Amino acid sequence: MKKRVIEDRIILTALAGIIAAFIANIFGYLSKIYYPTAIIMPEIAAATWINDSQIHTVPGIIFGNISSFIVGGIHSLIYITLLDKTGWKYFWLKSLIVTTTGWLFALIFLLRILDLQPEALNDIWASILFYGAHFVYLCVSAYIVKTLGVSKKNFVPKK
Repeated sequence: MKKRVIEDRIILTALAGIIAAFIANIFGYLSKIYYPTAIIMPEIAAATWINDSQIHTVPGIIFGNISSFIVGGIHSLIYITLLDKTGWKYFWLKSLIVTTTGWLFALIFLLRILDLQPEALNDIWASILFYGAHFVYLCVSAYIVKTLGVSKKNFVPKK
């Protein structure tokens, strides 16, 4: 049986980013249940656009998740572009690098500079759980990209 691949970079980016962000968000929400000060991406994504009083409303939760899916797509776009430029060898390590850079950016820029979720800033477990969600994201994203994607140099257009 022939392996199905997605040659279109935009479709691959959207699929990997949205699915990986969705699964990472579930991890984040579960973390929040057990550790209430946990940082979750939908809240951070929403907080960059709307005020805190709207984040935990139904529209705020929906908006936060959609915003998080967009961020996931941006991560996937960067990841797939990196793979195309440097090769698909070490795909998992490259996912780790891109996603960890995004996590650091979120912690340093979004949380500290924009002063979002100040109660979580000095909480080691909140940061660890936030990285845990990013780790889930990077594993799922790398799996989807490697399973469904194809290197540009190995791409043979259909006739």
